[in-house]
Amino acid sequence: MDQYCWDIIQCDDKGSCPARLYNKKPCWEVMAEHNSFQCHYGLCEECIVYLSKSRDTSFSVKELDELMRMREAGHQLY
Repeated sequence: MDQYCWDIIQCDDKGSCPARLYNKKPCWEVMAEHNSFQCHYGLCEECIVYLSKSRDTSFSVKELDELMRMREAGHQLY
């Protein structure tokens, strides 16, 4: 999965998202460095992007692939 976070979650925030400016790092690291509310509330650890790239996830590769296919097809995951 070599997609950017904004592709995975279909984000259209092109102007103010620090993850787009610092796209060489994982988005959750960028957001933590920028003191983002997502990290303060633990949203990064629950995000499909984090889960798909984390080695510590409890999802199998097959489950993550299915979640990604559903997301790309426009299904609401939560």
